[in-house]
Amino acid sequence: MVPELLVIIDEKLGRNMAEYMGLRVTGTLGVLAKARVQGLIPSFLKATHGMREQGIFFHEGLVNRIATRVGEGN
Repeated sequence: MVPELLVIIDEKLGRNMAEYMGLRVTGTLGVLAKARVQGLIPSFLKATHGMREQGIFFHEGLVNRIATRVGEGN
């Protein structure tokens, strides 16, 4: 049995193509959320803010929705 594979990609066109090909897809925020839930990082929001300070863009609404889901929402 082949383990289920997961593709990590943020770019929309690439995500759409991977999903079209039947692959499971997550992005950077999904990885950070999972790390937070598993206790591997202390804060999802601090991690996203640190990445933003390095010039990486995340949609604010998406960050807030995921933060709420991992227990860091308003």
